[in-house]
Order: sequence, then structure tokens, then C-alpha cells
Amino acid sequence: LRQGLSILKDCFSLFIYGFLINLIFNEPRIIIAQQLLSQKMQSGVQRDFNILFMPVFFMSLCILVIRPLITSLAEKRQAGEMVQFYSIIKKIFVFLVLVGFLTTLVSYLIGTPVLSLIFGVDLNSYQLELTILVFSGILYSIALVFENILTIYRKHNLLLIVYVSMYIVSLLLSKPLIISYGILGACISFMLVMVLYVIGGFSLYLYVKRRF
Repeated sequence: LRQGLSILKDCFSLFIYGFLINLIFNEPRIIIAQQLLSQKMQSGVQRDFNILFMPVFFMSLCILVIRPLITSLAEKRQAGEMVQFYSIIKKIFVFLVLVGFLTTLVSYLIGTPVLSLIFGVDLNSYQLELTILVFSGILYSIALVFENILTIYRKHNLLLIVYVSMYIVSLLLSKPLIISYGILGACISFMLVMVLYVIGGFSLYLYVKRRF
């Protein structure tokens, strides 16, 4: 029973993080739906945003590609091999930066025509919006790496302040930006939240690295 309670205690913060990130991901959709109900937006906007948002989930799958390296990080940390530990971290971020740059560039050049062809919807006017969302997906992947590193250090509970801050910023920014700029506003608000996610995760990583 004690072991079960201990596991529940350790994992409860992960449940909170998952719950908050789902709220953050859905906040723009909720605001758009509200605007549609009040007839302040044209029909089809929700559909267009959902299609444009799909690459964000695809980019987050980058973490699955580098999952073996995350496992290696845990093993190196456990063995006290810190030179190799930081070398793996460097490789992970070089990979994400390169993939992120190429993916963002490709999305800007041909992303909307490809999505338009796949879904049979004209999305060519959303070139900037798609590029912002793809870039946001890369930021999300980078932040997830920091989160995994903090988990390896067993300091993932420190992320609570980051997630709460992200949710508050999402609540404050999403509605005014969407009302003012439509889908572009939704993309900008989501990107700013992801920037906060990366900054918060990186800051905590530096703090834990120096203290532990």
C-alpha cells in the first residue's frame, strides 16, 4: 500500500501536467467555437484551424524518435557518466534544431498546398499560420526534452509553476488575439505559450544542473 501511495504521489504531478497541457491545446478551439456561436467568425474557421493544427501533434512525435537517447540519458545519469550525459543532450538538441529548421522551411514553402490537396480544402491563405504552428510544434518537442531531463533528475515537480504560468498566459492571450486576428491570433497565442514552455523548462534545467 505504501509503495502504491508513493507511486501515486510521484505520478500525480504528471497527471496535472497532462491535464493542463490538454487545456492549453484546446483553449484556441474553445475560443473559436465561442466566436462561431456568436457569429463573429465565418463557418469553416474551426475546421481550417484543426487541419492546420495537426502538424503540431506530428512534430511532438519527434520525441518518440529520440526516446532511446532519453533512456541512455537516464542510464548515464544513474552511472554518474556526466560527460556522456551532456554529450547526448547536445546531440538531441542539435537533431531537434536541424529537423525543426527544415520542417518549418518546408511547411512555409509547400505546407498549405499539400494540406489543401490532402483534405480538399483551400488553405493556401494560411501559409504564415501553418508556419507558426509547425514552429510551435518544434518548441513543444524541445520543451518535452527538458521535461524528460528534469524527470531523470527526479525534479519534474518543479514544472508545476511552468504549467500553471502557461495556462494563465493562454487564458489571457487567446481570446483577445483570436478576436483581433482570427486564426492568426490563435497561432500566435499558442506559439507564445510554447516559447514560455521552452524558457521555463530551460531555466529549470539550468537550475537543477547547478544544484544537483
